Amino acid sequence: MALPFEEDELFDVVVCQFAVMFYPDRFSGYVEAYRVLKPGGTLIFNVWDRIETNEFADMSYESLDAISSAPSPRDPAVAYCQGTPLRNEIEQRDADHLEHVTERAAATIADRFGNGNVAARIRGHIIAAQR
Repeated sequence: MALPFEEDELFDVVVCQFAVMFYPDRFSGYVEAYRVLKPGGTLIFNVWDRIETNEFADMSYESLDAISSAPSPRDPAVAYCQGTPLRNEIEQRDADHLEHVTERAAATIADRFGNGNVAARIRGHIIAAQR
């Protein structure tokens, strides 16, 4: 919401990978990106798809489908529970529960995908906007 650059119009490109959906104030985040972009500069960001689909949205951005794999259910559980802003949400409620929540997530993934190597479909969207 407040980039550490005092000068305006510094960059040709601003890239934000899988974070805009976590901005506490999206408008302020976009305003800040706009502030540091040179005229004609480009903001590029991507977001994860929602669980439900939206066919009209397909016309406004490029989707990227892939398979995510991990050696065990615990690996994606740690990635989501401890390596994303979800960790902040867990710790705000009770930091002592981080490992417990991670283990519950691993068990849920194991229930659906098994206990060994796991693989699941993922989808992200890539958006580019020019100043």
